[in-house]
Amino acid sequence: MAKKQYAVIGMGRFGSSVANTLSEMGFDVLAIDSDEQRTQAVSNMVTHAVSADSTDEEALRALGIRNFDVVVVAIGEDIQSSILTTLILKDLGVGTIIVKAQNELHGKVLQKIGADKVIFPERDMGMRVAHHLTSPNILDYIEISEDYSILELKASQDMVGKNLRELDIRARFGCNVMAIKHGTKMDISPYADAPLSEDDVLVIVGEKSDLTKLELAYPKSQLLEKKHRDKQHKYIIEGIHLVQEALTAGADLECVAFDLEQGVPSELAHLAGGESAEWIGVSPAVIAKCTDTKTPQPVFAVARKPKSAAGLDALMSRESSLVIILDGVQDPGNVGTIIRSADAAGADGVILGRGSADLYNPKTIRSTMGSLFHLPVVEGDLMEILPEAKRSGVRVISTSLQAQDTCYSYDFRQGSCWLLVGNEAKGVSEQAQQLVDDALIIPMRGQAESLNVAMASTLMLFEAMRQRHFA
Repeated sequence: MAKKQYAVIGMGRFGSSVANTLSEMGFDVLAIDSDEQRTQAVSNMVTHAVSADSTDEEALRALGIRNFDVVVVAIGEDIQSSILTTLILKDLGVGTIIVKAQNELHGKVLQKIGADKVIFPERDMGMRVAHHLTSPNILDYIEISEDYSILELKASQDMVGKNLRELDIRARFGCNVMAIKHGTKMDISPYADAPLSEDDVLVIVGEKSDLTKLELAYPKSQLLEKKHRDKQHKYIIEGIHLVQEALTAGADLECVAFDLEQGVPSELAHLAGGESAEWIGVSPAVIAKCTDTKTPQPVFAVARKPKSAAGLDALMSRESSLVIILDGVQDPGNVGTIIRSADAAGADGVILGRGSADLYNPKTIRSTMGSLFHLPVVEGDLMEILPEAKRSGVRVISTSLQAQDTCYSYDFRQGSCWLLVGNEAKGVSEQAQQLVDDALIIPMRGQAESLNVAMASTLMLFEAMRQRHFA
């Protein structure tokens, strides 16, 4: 029996991947693209690579396109060319035409003009990524029709040792377990009384709404917990404003997930579709599992943590720097507010000592109002950072009720000034206090004993800004 012959039109990332995979499987593949550089790039991977205009009927006829068993139209953003190419292929009598669609409307048009199969690679991959993102136990998610999907679910700790009869997935969620994977072995129609093992994977089919109920029975995204953020070196950014700030600042984003029912928020439309991050449409249930708020906004992003070392080196080397240091400030709202104030005052950076609230706690990020992306924020051991800073000429300044000098009489223009603030209840630790060069008091006329740490930090930062830029 003769091998099938394939032609792939459009050598973008998707098209070249399809062509290369088919070629590796031993099939004859003709690669076509109007861009000669793209065809040259894949020429060593496929049987033939040709530069041609797929909307030119005579060009396709000359290539003998009707002799190919399957033609894949993988044209990227040019929807008009995709539709016209499909029409020409249909008129030329190609046996099977598979076309990549950009959106649902594009897909409907392709189906009406005779495409044998319409695929949505970005949407389908986005769904897979989103479902795995919300619950790492979900290994894969495949849509098989408008209403039904298949889910691959790794057995969680509370499933191990139980059997399907005890889990009662069908009665609880309306879904059916089709098979169970035990390593490389697939158990079709598994025995209901067999206990599940730790590495078992359940293959479950059901209506999308029922599968969503099953997903929601699992814990929220791991990235909402510090230990998993530290392990994966990633964190979640919630809401339109913060995602917009992150995109504008060029933060290292893995993906941006938006409510598929509402579409990309208008505020982000001009930023969508860039190369910096993958944009994924997800259900409201997915957003609810990946966000920390009770009434989540219709968008969130997954970002990669920056490397602290580079930011610290930059702060150390900067002349006349203004930096604020947090020693055990534990409330995420206070940490976020101080970062926001530092940004507003034009400070060069923020340093979070050990014992402070996690920089990537969702509440901390929300409290920064986007300032997290505007200036370096470094996490580290103050007992290592401060001595090194002092050796480079930095003066460490803190507040004290016993101080003689006020923040208004002190000269913040004398070289690099790093402001040290401490824990909400205990203040600056004894170890850090030993490294302070100058202690200041914030004078008060009322009866309040002290200021909130975020308020005190803001006052000191703005006095330094006033002296340096407005005196």
